[in-house]
Amino acid sequence: MRTLTPALTTEKHRWPSRALLVMMVVLMVFSIPISSTAQTLSGSDFVTESGDHTMSWSEDWAASLIAEDDFSTMVMLEGQISIYAIMFIHDEELNLSMSAVYHSLSGVLINQFDAPPTQSIEWEEGDGSFRGAHILQLSGIDFVLYLRVDPAMEGTGPTMQFAAAPLRAFPVSLEAMQEELTVDDQPVFSGDDGEDVTARLDAAVTDSESSPPADAVESSEESAPAPSSSDEARPLNDRSRLHRDAHISNQQQVDGTYTSSANDFTVTWPKGWTDMAESDATIGEFSLNADSGRTVVSFTGRPTTETNRQAFFEDIVARESRYQGFVGSVISDDRLLIATWTADNELAVLEYIFVDDATVVTIMVTITSGNPDRYAGHVQTIELNDEPILRDWEELWSGE
Repeated sequence: MRTLTPALTTEKHRWPSRALLVMMVVLMVFSIPISSTAQTLSGSDFVTESGDHTMSWSEDWAASLIAEDDFSTMVMLEGQISIYAIMFIHDEELNLSMSAVYHSLSGVLINQFDAPPTQSIEWEEGDGSFRGAHILQLSGIDFVLYLRVDPAMEGTGPTMQFAAAPLRAFPVSLEAMQEELTVDDQPVFSGDDGEDVTARLDAAVTDSESSPPADAVESSEESAPAPSSSDEARPLNDRSRLHRDAHISNQQQVDGTYTSSANDFTVTWPKGWTDMAESDATIGEFSLNADSGRTVVSFTGRPTTETNRQAFFEDIVARESRYQGFVGSVISDDRLLIATWTADNELAVLEYIFVDDATVVTIMVTITSGNPDRYAGHVQTIELNDEPILRDWEELWSGE
């Protein structure tokens, strides 16, 4: 049995309850379709129903099967002061971007907390994996949320690993996971070092005025036009603005419709888009892939009791503006549009829309191009509740 160092045990009574730790993992599952009820796993070994992955753990961990179907399997393990979870995607032919998968999951997870991270860092390794770490407060204690997405391998799709532990205990907690938990006969988070993760967090770049990567250019296209010169949100009372009519012609032919039974919103789209559920590759609650292969659009709805939309949007901008590559944001009465360049030279655009007083829909658009404006018009042919998405794109991108 692993023993924590005295520095970690002297204040053991200050660690939050296991239920709070479990909550963090459950929040992450909100973005993933769950096909079965979580169940306790007995013993110390587990094999996915598809047979493509195995897991084992020591007696110090309690294991639960969160979800399992033909598309994915998710398992969670609870330690004394930490949580580990892993999600296996079984289809190796999905060709998903690791950064898109990462940002989809981390965005949904972090947005569930009352306060934004105090520190964040994201990076890509040479093997194609994508990692990110965030510090958030829970019950007055700083926690590290660490997420790693590994690319598909022969016989299986991408794998997502997640860890949560108090900041002071994170290095030793990650080491304990690597000693006591294995996946496919290898330590979890193989090759990672907890001290390195916390050091990266300490050195995280917080300058919100970083420019897009200089090499964010396609070989066949010109460089992207300059983004807005201001990285600050534009408060409602700072200006009066015409309610932009960005509707595509009503004569356009609707090729598909999705209605959320859980959150009561409707998405319609014309030809040129494919429902990703057709290939069991859905991101969030519902997602579309452009036939060009350049753009992915995902939708996730959730109930809300938020009454101060301005403050809600400004908190999101304050959090996102800490990331290197932040472009800018536009706030209106019912929506926020915000964009950031990722480490993969993709533009990640988030649009938060209050479809009514009880529901907010988060739209994530990932454009793989050094000239995203070329593809934005195509994205605007998609409508949420009969209104085009990315309504304020021209204001965001041109700075007008």
